[in-house]
Amino acid sequence: MDGINASNGWQALILTVVGAAVLKIVEWFLNRTKQKSDETTQYRQELRSDVELLKHQATEMQASLDSWREKYYETREELATVKAALQAAVEKSADDKATQAKINKENRP
Repeated sequence: MDGINASNGWQALILTVVGAAVLKIVEWFLNRTKQKSDETTQYRQELRSDVELLKHQATEMQASLDSWREKYYETREELATVKAALQAAVEKSADDKATQAKINKENRP
């Protein structure tokens, strides 16, 4: 019987070592999966952060664009006003020159 008990003891020892090895393999696999999951979560958080930053920058750029667009239309309107005033001044000057020429022509002996 001692042979059977010794055999059972060795079997128990071998099964314990094999069981511990299998447990370590499973633990390693689960840790690896968790690590990948954690890395994926970290990448997602970084991407979300980047997206929020880009949204903020796009909002700022849109505000800047709106400001420049407003300045453009104000300047364009001012230019049209100045052109109209210049045209009126040129026409008045031409009329004044024509009138002056007419007066000079009439006053010549």
